[in-house]
Amino acid sequence: MFWQSYKNTLKNLIRTPLFWVLVALVFLNTLYFALKGYVSYYDASLGELIPDTDPRFVLTYTNYLQLCLNVIRGGIMTYTVPCLAVVSTMLILNRDFGDSFFEIERAGGVKPGQYFGGRLAALASVNMAVALTASFWGVHWYYFTRGGIFGMSLWRYWTDSTVRILRIFFFAAVPVILLYIGLTYLVGSLAGSGLWGAVAGIGCVFLFCMLTTLLSFRMSSVFELCNTLSEKLYFHWTVSDLDAVRWRQLYELPRESVDFAGYEVLIWTVVMAGAAAAFLAGSYLKTKKREI
Repeated sequence: MFWQSYKNTLKNLIRTPLFWVLVALVFLNTLYFALKGYVSYYDASLGELIPDTDPRFVLTYTNYLQLCLNVIRGGIMTYTVPCLAVVSTMLILNRDFGDSFFEIERAGGVKPGQYFGGRLAALASVNMAVALTASFWGVHWYYFTRGGIFGMSLWRYWTDSTVRILRIFFFAAVPVILLYIGLTYLVGSLAGSGLWGAVAGIGCVFLFCMLTTLLSFRMSSVFELCNTLSEKLYFHWTVSDLDAVRWRQLYELPRESVDFAGYEVLIWTVVMAGAAAAFLAGSYLKTKKREI
């Protein structure tokens, strides 16, 4: 019964044109960032800033680390994937309430836990698959169009980038994706309409986007611990494998000025995972209380 609900949810999503429009926007936005450029560096000998669109640009290992962070945080998780998570959840809720899909499946013997579990698993797997594919695509597109990383073999790049992208994605992006799915599902379930869930979800996406891009310099350090776009958090998972010696070789600034400490990473994870769990638990309870 769980798999029946899972498969039906997938079918509903892939048959909806709006879903594919948003998937296309995720990849188009990633491509836009790749063409626009992610990184630059100051050339002391020339006395000028060299952007990555300049023919003289050389992709260094330090630039590559910044690239991994920028692709996932800036190109994917700022608004396109969160909006995809919100809208895909809205589409499923609209089918539940508008077409009485919940009542139909309940009449077929599907239990609320199986129904909700199948819905959640389908939404999570689809959104994560799109986001992870876009993450690899964005980093690799940039790498090959910039002529590779200076002094780094292709094999080493493949192994290093795979581990790094997966680490950033699962520890920084996944909790946020689940949070937006949970928030949209809960508000939509309480209101009896996926549209209201989408309003809450999209509003939250743009609130964090605005606070991060426009007002982050005015916010206290506490804000970073509950910010879905925390740059320090993303930076931590980008460079967490660097020891003190390697750090000094690559960076000239104090690590604590741009990186989370271990306890701060734990707090951020607990906040995001806790909020997502609370939203999803509330959504499940609301689903369980629905009557045929």
